[in-house]
Amino acid sequence: MSGSLPAASKPAFQKELNYALPEKTDHLPSLLIVEDNPDMAGYLQACLEDHYQLIMARDGQKGIDLATEFVPDMVLSDVMMPIRDGFDLCRTLKTDVRTSHIPVILLTARADLDSRLEGLEYGADAYLAKPFNERELEISLRKALELRKRLQDRYKGMESAGPSPDDAFPPFAKEDEFIRQFHQVLEGHFHLPEFSISELAGILHMHPSNLRRKVKALLDNSPQDYLLLFRLAKARRQLLQTNNTILSIAMDNGFNDQAYFSKAFKKHFGVPPGEFRRKNGR
Repeated sequence: MSGSLPAASKPAFQKELNYALPEKTDHLPSLLIVEDNPDMAGYLQACLEDHYQLIMARDGQKGIDLATEFVPDMVLSDVMMPIRDGFDLCRTLKTDVRTSHIPVILLTARADLDSRLEGLEYGADAYLAKPFNERELEISLRKALELRKRLQDRYKGMESAGPSPDDAFPPFAKEDEFIRQFHQVLEGHFHLPEFSISELAGILHMHPSNLRRKVKALLDNSPQDYLLLFRLAKARRQLLQTNNTILSIAMDNGFNDQAYFSKAFKKHFGVPPGEFRRKNGR
């Protein structure tokens, strides 16, 4: 990126207020851009609006508010901003359970080593010095999305058990703790047919919409679908290890309708529970 910045195709902050993520572009990752310079904000918007669902904020406090409300896939933030700067924004998001998993890329004209180390100290996942080129920005955003995929891969197949505390990996420690707490709540309530996602969110001190976005980011599933998988994993184990009736197993695992249980089990495992049991010698 060199010379004067190209004009944005739209006013840079037109999407800042009362913005909701549009369903028609739901397949695109969401990106919160926090930038107080209108020219730079317009340039970033023009570069990225075809590839991301953009949320725009003009200061650090507004960025924190929008990140907490929408829980975007990534945050791209300037460092030098009014009210709360990018370092403060990064620290706040990285210490809040609702947003701690979100990759944060910081932009700054301060390219010295101390500034970069300060950004990393606050938990930034990448640090871009101005001026940067579009290719550099594109790679940084792609790497940030890969981080989310690494988190999903880490927790894949854990429908009935979270990560072991012995399997510690510092960059994922906060998310590991969240997943362990999430599973502990499921473990204590999965057998209750009336247990709701609102109750789950309340126990975890989160708003249901924040919980949904957090779980989707880490587990690539909605909390409701994950609860179903959790119950089915428990039922599968009982089918293999006990002689309990299918109705009894269904009720033990939070299903008050045997027909629905059988249908859900077949959809997930490929065969109805009775056939699954026979094929496995029970």
